[in-house]
Amino acid sequence: MCMMLLADLTDCKLCAQLVSSASYLIKATHTSPTTKKLTSLQFLLEQSVICKVTGEATSDGSRDPVDNSTNFCSLENLMNGNKLTDAKRYKQFSNKWICPGFDTASCSWS
Repeated sequence: MCMMLLADLTDCKLCAQLVSSASYLIKATHTSPTTKKLTSLQFLLEQSVICKVTGEATSDGSRDPVDNSTNFCSLENLMNGNKLTDAKRYKQFSNKWICPGFDTASCSWS
């Protein structure tokens, strides 16, 4: 069930490319259409009573506080673009300490 939620990463609007997948881990890359910056994406899937997906994005300069929320937006755009945020009982847990740029992000995938 969890794997099906992130199965289509190759949408051109999202500019994501599947690198590898296993029953519990999906790796992909995202290339920004404007800056051409490459971001590595990783999704850890856990299923018990619920489907829990933990996402991580890293890119060159990702530790830079002025990265314009690149890493957060790579994940957010993928979730929004695949309409995963519309899933019943969807919840997002993040803050500016877990994810730099969370509080200043202005993401747009369209």
